[in-house]
Amino acid sequence: MPTSWEETITFIRGGNKVVSFRSADFELSAGQTLGFGADYVFGDARKDTTTVNLKNAYGASLFYRGDFSGVVLNLNAGYTIESKDNNLSNNGTGRKDKSWRVASRLDFSGAKLGVEYGKTHITDSTRMNVMNFLNTHYLVGAEYQVLPSSRVFTQWKRKVEVGKTAQYIYRRTDYYIIGADYDIAKNVTAYAQYAQKRMNNGRRSGSTKSKDSLYGVGLRVYF
Repeated sequence: MPTSWEETITFIRGGNKVVSFRSADFELSAGQTLGFGADYVFGDARKDTTTVNLKNAYGASLFYRGDFSGVVLNLNAGYTIESKDNNLSNNGTGRKDKSWRVASRLDFSGAKLGVEYGKTHITDSTRMNVMNFLNTHYLVGAEYQVLPSSRVFTQWKRKVEVGKTAQYIYRRTDYYIIGADYDIAKNVTAYAQYAQKRMNNGRRSGSTKSKDSLYGVGLRVYF
């Protein structure tokens, strides 16, 4: 699939030092394992400036894998809290993002099907009149191995932003992706891809709609 579901399913931006832990996989029964992880991200050293920087962030996650006679199910779940400085000359907290995600992937007979769902609540104690959002994330992706060296894939992704303020009401963004790739060498893959972005941006004064389409061909080089 063009975007791997196996990447971090909640995102933390900022900071340059992190403590990360990933447990071993514990066997629940034959073919089934469970593991867990935890992360802590240190923010920027100066926390009393008027620049909005990361203050700290932390999260926890679970990883399940089950092999049922060749049908493999992977299930991940994660929760993170990300805090940023306020834009004042003190050590207070401004924006805070609380996120959770659940992601799954099913592998069988050359096919892969992935589904992800989650929410992010964004608040800012210094700007509650304009910064109070509840975002919902959806993702469905599929991939099929046509040949040993070639795949076709498709993906749909949606982000719904609901603002609990007098200004923002609703914004929905949809992404549609379809494509194919071919391994022309051990570490080189050629691909062709089409993507479309649709946005419905709603406010109290009305709504606007937009649509953008992208076509692309290229090479992926893996190191």
